Amino acid sequence: METDWSVAAGADDPVIEVRWSDAASGLAWVDLRVDGETQRSRIAALPEAAASPAMARALALLNAPRGLLMTTKCDRWQMNDVERTELADALDAPELACGYGSYIDVLMAHPVPMADFLLHEEWARTLTRRCAALPVDDARLEVVVRPAHNLTDSQDIWGYGLTVYCYAGGVDESHAEAVWADAIEQTVPILIATAEGMFASPEEIDLS
Repeated sequence: METDWSVAAGADDPVIEVRWSDAASGLAWVDLRVDGETQRSRIAALPEAAASPAMARALALLNAPRGLLMTTKCDRWQMNDVERTELADALDAPELACGYGSYIDVLMAHPVPMADFLLHEEWARTLTRRCAALPVDDARLEVVVRPAHNLTDSQDIWGYGLTVYCYAGGVDESHAEAVWADAIEQTVPILIATAEGMFASPEEIDLS
């Protein structure tokens, strides 16, 4: 797998917002850090997850109720001609007939690790290094460290999070989708394990 990471924390760069909503589309953030059947029901109602079992499984893993992480937004799409050309160039591969792309915004569910910029840089760096060893051809992982904001009933929390992009191509639609699903399913456990190896667990964080 081809991988890269970067930081986008300038004044004009996007911020990962937790409790976002969009009046035009009627879409809004959904809390997936809930137990059992409630989580499965909420994930099944998300268009991106309903169209992709791999995305549904990724969201379930990343929003484990007692885990360290949470997601705020995701998307998955079929790549256009320009995106496929850029992917082929990045992979140093022939022209790709079809491709799929996705992103997931991921951040710490607790304010103490969420606030640590240097550890987020190391998280992104370590994640991409480990994923570079994955035996997934025609796939690319891009990780971007971004500012993040979580306005709760009791706290106005600022810190950082990751936008995790995954792109994959193939000779036809089914092959490209299969490569993308393979890339996501191999990447997400590494994403979680890398975070758990760097940050304290929720039980170890003193929030008093």
